[in-house]
Amino acid sequence: MIVFKKVKLVNFVSHKETEFSITEGVHLVLGENRASPISNSNGAGKTAIFEAIAYAIYGKCERANCKRKGSKTSYVELEFDYKGDTYLIRRYYKDPIHKNTVEIYKNDTPLNFHTQSARDKFLEQIFKMKYQNFISAVIWKQGLDVRISALSPTQRKSYFSALIDENFDHALKEVKTAISIKESELLVKDEEYRELLKRKAYIEGQLKALQDQALDHAPEEIKQKLEALQAEYSLLLKQLEEEKNRYEEALKEFQTQKAKLQQKAKIYKTLLEKRICPVCRRPIEDPKDYKQKFLEAVNQLKTLTPPTKDRIEEIETRLSNIQNRINLLKVEASKLETAKHLQQKKQQLLTQLEEVSAQIKEKEKELTAIEAQLARLKEFQNLIQPSGELRTIVLRGYIDLYNQILQTIAQELFPETSKVELTPTKNFKGLEITGVNYKDLSGGEKRRLDFALQLAFTTLLTYIGGVDTNLVVIDEAFDNLDEASLEKVLTFLRDFYIDKAVYVVSHNPALKTHFESVIKVVKGEDGVSRLETA
Repeated sequence: MIVFKKVKLVNFVSHKETEFSITEGVHLVLGENRASPISNSNGAGKTAIFEAIAYAIYGKCERANCKRKGSKTSYVELEFDYKGDTYLIRRYYKDPIHKNTVEIYKNDTPLNFHTQSARDKFLEQIFKMKYQNFISAVIWKQGLDVRISALSPTQRKSYFSALIDENFDHALKEVKTAISIKESELLVKDEEYRELLKRKAYIEGQLKALQDQALDHAPEEIKQKLEALQAEYSLLLKQLEEEKNRYEEALKEFQTQKAKLQQKAKIYKTLLEKRICPVCRRPIEDPKDYKQKFLEAVNQLKTLTPPTKDRIEEIETRLSNIQNRINLLKVEASKLETAKHLQQKKQQLLTQLEEVSAQIKEKEKELTAIEAQLARLKEFQNLIQPSGELRTIVLRGYIDLYNQILQTIAQELFPETSKVELTPTKNFKGLEITGVNYKDLSGGEKRRLDFALQLAFTTLLTYIGGVDTNLVVIDEAFDNLDEASLEKVLTFLRDFYIDKAVYVVSHNPALKTHFESVIKVVKGEDGVSRLETA
């Protein structure tokens, strides 16, 4: 429970400096406006005390100007206990230095926040009520300004729907934002998915272009053939060299023999022609012998055969054939290198295809997850729409709880009826008051029923907010109550709020006899409101 201890007003509304202690019990707050006697208690500053409490917490002032005329510094202080700690809120109002800032102290130690909104959010987490709910649950402003009985069934439903609409509308806004984010995320992921599909198709096309390029021979086979041919080629080169050497020697021998025979034939021919001995210079009488030798030399020349290049040509032919085969194998080897490169490229493409396929599967999972999240968000959006099923379920639950509270209160305040409650109309278009005919009630009975209806509503707000306070302010709600009804209501308040501080604000001094504690707020002729002994 939040236990309010005191509130201090400095130049707030008509109060120059007022400190108001909040104590347990049922108190009457009266007012007197001496600055304007014709106004009686109106404008005395009674309600301003409790407005200061709301302003300290929420920073909202419903008046055109909450600053006392002619003042500079204006602020309110609210002290309360919560979960074993004492808090103090000091909130300024249109202060020339502090503006509308708020200071928060916990056990006399200031709490530091980076922003004003962070301070307000901290207070909201403590009080767990929006401003309007606080006003309806804690401070009944200006009497029963919204009489539940006076509303039409449709208006009555709207009045209760307002309890959940703010939260649901906020949730709806958050859900719409989440849907927008998820839709954007879905578009991005879908684009990434399409790009991956394009990448996969491209890789598959590259692989298809490579699949027909295969090796005709194994690399080792080509290598062995090349080595064998190169060995044979080397051997033939050696043989060719040997054959060329033999040919050169044979040719040299042939040329030497040919020269000798030609010289011999030339000598004998000269002897036969001149018939003189080249040694003794005597005439040759019988040249027969020389003629025979000449003919032998000529015959030998005729029979002399030069060496052939057949063996060399044979070897060169074999070498040429081997070289051609080597060249063909080198072409095969070149193709082999190209094929090996293509094989490496193919392997790279297969690896890339495996990676991109895994990425596609992962992206499909992401898309499925986002689509599922989006579907759930849209389903939830439909549930929390103004006409959604979830709002109706929650509202029906609130109405059931309200009726339970109302029964407890009505048994004490309005025993004339066995059961009064709010009942949904057909198709839940509105809420009707059943169990009693309001039109047939007397003025005092109507007032007590209105009080019961409103008290049940404020109690419901406390339950909804999840936090309770020790303060209840009932502002001008006792008008037109007869003596019997007044006593019944006061007796109920003392029992119902046994451990709370209840302040009944009224301009009717005749009520003083019904209260043990009376507080008087007087606005003096100087326009300043002060607390006086009643």
